[in-house]
Amino acid sequence: FERGRMFWRGDSGEIYVLHDNRTWQAFADTWQEGQPQDDPNLTAPPDLFQPKRGFGKVWREELGGPVSQLGWAREEERGFTGVVQVFDGGTILESDVGTAREVLLHILYADGSWEQY
Repeated sequence: FERGRMFWRGDSGEIYVLHDNRTWQAFADTWQEGQPQDDPNLTAPPDLFQPKRGFGKVWREELGGPVSQLGWAREEERGFTGVVQVFDGGTILESDVGTAREVLLHILYADGSWEQY
């Protein structure tokens, strides 16, 4: 996204929203097959995208859509296989969201802050 990122955990049905200000939120993925994948009344600016499915539902209904802290998506949604480690103070997510698709660790702390390694 313009000012953050989203991750979906298939094992728990949660969507994590990581804001560039180093705060994060978790939402239940309540999108179901048969519901609209996006909002046809919203048109993304050139080279940006409207998030779809569960990401789009959270983005529109929970975060405020285009005027949200996240802004528009910078790339289409894509899947990957990563590792999740829960610990007493939060959760660690392994991802490949770096500019060269290198492996990154996102540590989501129980206090609502996060950092990346």
